[in-house]
Amino acid sequence: MAMSFGGISKSKVATIIVAIDGTGDTIDIQTGINLLSAAGGVVYIKEGTYSVSDLKIIGDNISLFGAGPATIILDTTSTFQVLTITGDNVTVKDISFLGLGAANSVIAILSGNNDNIIIENCLFDNFGESVIFIGGTSNNIILSNNRIIDCDEQGILVSVGIGTLSNILVSNNIIENIGKTGIQVAATGATGITEKIILANNIIVNADSENSNTYSGIYFTSAAGGDVHNCTIIGNSVSDCDDWGINIDSADVVNTLITGNNVFDNTSGGINNGGTGTEIGHNITA
Repeated sequence: MAMSFGGISKSKVATIIVAIDGTGDTIDIQTGINLLSAAGGVVYIKEGTYSVSDLKIIGDNISLFGAGPATIILDTTSTFQVLTITGDNVTVKDISFLGLGAANSVIAILSGNNDNIIIENCLFDNFGESVIFIGGTSNNIILSNNRIIDCDEQGILVSVGIGTLSNILVSNNIIENIGKTGIQVAATGATGITEKIILANNIIVNADSENSNTYSGIYFTSAAGGDVHNCTIIGNSVSDCDDWGINIDSADVVNTLITGNNVFDNTSGGINNGGTGTEIGHNITA
């Protein structure tokens, strides 16, 4: 399925321009980020392929904009995240991230212990770990209009062991041919709380592409006394997964609304409810 990337107008003001052809302020993305003042700003990455390892955004109020599919960030490491975000008020948009395959345990974007993060209109292809991992005590996250394909672990992982992870919107993403779970939401420690997560209008095709009959398209879980509550799963299309389409597998997943989803052709079935207080209605399952 074709995907539309929003272009960045040439008239849009960029604090720093990164250009592999030498027409900007620097040819290196991390250098461009580091050139920003403490107040933050916009790093605009022009068309081209940029080989990187372990990029970091540690400051606040930073936007990393590409030119669309032609701005390619190519992973060159087998040991780090491609991009780690620890600052607040960060946007990443209109960039293609390319990994090195299943043999390399690399996360594309790791974000944690921060607020007001937006990741949208990006392509992620051929990563060996969870592609987008949101963790720690974080609030107000938007993951929207991304495409995640041919990756080996979770497409999107939202998980916390200690602290509260809340107010996260995951919408209008296309996730296909994923080795494990398409979208996973979890609390994995006794003091971990994951709450107010909305999954809306995502398309998930062929999760558990390794055919282990273990991983679902959408998976909500809790372990070690963690608490997942007051979440919504609405308007998603989930198909051809080797376990359940939508799987709520723990009694500590509380008060989940599951409505308006089209869940079909999944090996174990459409919706599995092992949660507490789950409301299920107006779904199509086959």
